[in-house]
Amino acid sequence: MTRQIRDPQALQGYTPTTQQLLDSLVDVWGYVNPVVTEVTTDYTAAGSLGTEKILCNSGSSITVDLPADPSDLTVIEVVRAGTGAVTIDGNGNTINGASTQSVASQYDCTTVEWFEDISEWIIK
Repeated sequence: MTRQIRDPQALQGYTPTTQQLLDSLVDVWGYVNPVVTEVTTDYTAAGSLGTEKILCNSGSSITVDLPADPSDLTVIEVVRAGTGAVTIDGNGNTINGASTQSVASQYDCTTVEWFEDISEWIIK
């Protein structure tokens, strides 16, 4: 699926629908006003439009499951604020070719973005 509203070249001679314009505004709002969630136990990311920031704050291990059916260009940031290990699980999808990824150490952050065209989470 190609999202023409995001490609300036595609707009030449193209008139987007009202829904496409609304979708692009929602996308922009998601990046300007990201969702921030602090978790202390295993968590499944909502995968809402825009950016979701997940602050993992525990001394115990936490697994963050990514959405099983994400929207194109969804961005999820996972921060390891506590001392416990943090694992990001692709939830049926892969992350840079692997089923899981780890956030290396306390205060590190791993950001992933979903690319629908290749059906893959990519670490940014």
